[in-house]
Amino acid sequence: MFEIYKRGQGKTSRYLAAGSVGVLSLFGCYSLYNYLNVRGSLQKLILFVVPGVELDVNLPFLVSFGFFAGLMILLYALLNKPKIGDFLIETELEMKRVSWPVRSELIGSSTIVIITVVILAVIVMVFDLAVQAFMRLIYSIG
Repeated sequence: MFEIYKRGQGKTSRYLAAGSVGVLSLFGCYSLYNYLNVRGSLQKLILFVVPGVELDVNLPFLVSFGFFAGLMILLYALLNKPKIGDFLIETELEMKRVSWPVRSELIGSSTIVIITVVILAVIVMVFDLAVQAFMRLIYSIG
């Protein structure tokens, strides 16, 4: 059940996917904890204290921790499905085949894109001002 599908292949893409979803899940569970902790008397019911770190374990903490643990088990199961695992492995292989531009090409291409966007923004602004002036003229006549 806890066997890794095609162990050793696509490690980077799997780690990045797991890390990204894990951080989002952690944030979601922390938000759930804060939401439940603010709601009434739930935070006052301390079930036990973790010795050494003096962490008060209450019902909102247990709910959010259980939800996080469930999400991590689900994430592990999803990342080991053959379809998703093969996709991540192929994605990593494809990224290794990409020919990345050198610095001078990157700067040249970025400069062209920025200049083009500025020119198009100016053209759109001129047309917008022209339509505005035309509409004022029509409304002032009527």
